[in-house]
Amino acid sequence: MTNGTKAETSETEVWSGGYSLQALWSSYVILGALAIIAAVALWILQPFANMLTTWTLFMVASAGCVAVLFAVFLYQKLNRNFVLTTERIKHREGILTRTHYVLELIRVSDVTYDQGPIEALFGCGTIYVHSTDPSHPELVLGGIEKVRDVADQIDRLRREERRLRGVHVETI
Repeated sequence: MTNGTKAETSETEVWSGGYSLQALWSSYVILGALAIIAAVALWILQPFANMLTTWTLFMVASAGCVAVLFAVFLYQKLNRNFVLTTERIKHREGILTRTHYVLELIRVSDVTYDQGPIEALFGCGTIYVHSTDPSHPELVLGGIEKVRDVADQIDRLRREERRLRGVHVETI
């Protein structure tokens, strides 16, 4: 490297991923709590209703909820894909018609993530990549497993890319 310019190196893939099944655990916990409440309600109402019909309805409703959650997961998994390289974040969205976005790491200004309590328990969450790119000012990576590690990796690569290209951020 000379004069603060980046030596020609090949871009390498660092991480790739998409929506994680672990991201749905909060939904499963809520569904489980609702199922327990419904089972207790059925037990309390047992003298007033035909139990075979009531339990059949409960089982069909529970199976329907699980099927809906599985369909949501399948949609999320097939709909979004992310690839982090040493220079860019590539984002593909869509199932039948696909849109590809590319965000240069040098344009990334900040990386944050958030987790709900159950997501934190399972180590997944949502990453927010803020950039100076006018066409893509915020990239949201939802349902990411090992969210802290991935967010730290994006931030580390962002800082490294800015350092290699001689871009400095002034501190206030």
